[in-house]
Amino acid sequence: MGERSPDVLSAFRWYPIVTALQLGFDAMIATTSPMGYGHVYAPQHYVDAWLAVTDPPGWSPEAVERLKVQFEKASVGK
Repeated sequence: MGERSPDVLSAFRWYPIVTALQLGFDAMIATTSPMGYGHVYAPQHYVDAWLAVTDPPGWSPEAVERLKVQFEKASVGK
């Protein structure tokens, strides 16, 4: 099994049906987490994945960082 994210409790245990129901319920109501946590996804976290999939020509590391900052600024304004 892989490593847990730092924000996942070490006491978390998987019980097939019970945990699936709990996580399903959590996914429906977990909308008050800060951006980038829980089920409130941060757009800037997906930039690297999209770049890997689309491989757009001419993107420098500086341009990628500017795009991430732009996404972060836009999400803070909401």
